[in-house]
Amino acid sequence: SDSNSGTVTTTFQGDPNNSTTMPENVEPNESEKALMAMLPQGSEVCAPDRNEGKFKKWPLATAIVRCDVGEVDSLSYGVFGNSTDLDATYQKQAVIFGEEVVKQGSNIVIGNPGVAPCSVNANESGQWGSRSGGGKYTCVSFPNPRIVWTEKNSAVIGDAFIESGSMAELIQWWNQKSGPK
Repeated sequence: SDSNSGTVTTTFQGDPNNSTTMPENVEPNESEKALMAMLPQGSEVCAPDRNEGKFKKWPLATAIVRCDVGEVDSLSYGVFGNSTDLDATYQKQAVIFGEEVVKQGSNIVIGNPGVAPCSVNANESGQWGSRSGGGKYTCVSFPNPRIVWTEKNSAVIGDAFIESGSMAELIQWWNQKSGPK
């Protein structure tokens, strides 16, 4: 007799660096519900990402969700138990981004405070927001326009990219839906 519980898995399309499978119609646990409640665009478009081991997008995260929104091709959020784990995860992702940009013969430049992230440079890193809110961000243009950012007050990280669109389109979405409040 097969002890398969009937869980259906589907390949999540979008993130070329992290192709994974995730269960459909999984009931979010308490930490996933808490994370989704913090998200700006409404949690009805997000599903828990419960991959483990080398397939877990952010190993230190206490909860990860992937969201299906029309404006971007891949959108993930993760939440952490403390700012140390958040910062370590962000730094690791920013380093990976930087290595990809260097392979293309370019560098990530430091963004100017008060200027919209990545509106001047397609490969940029810096701080967004104010002392009371905001966080860090890094954008890269290769292989696709992509941004990773943190929200220091909620210990949340976000990662979004578009496959066929411009950095300007990605940043416009971020400014309206996921960035500054």
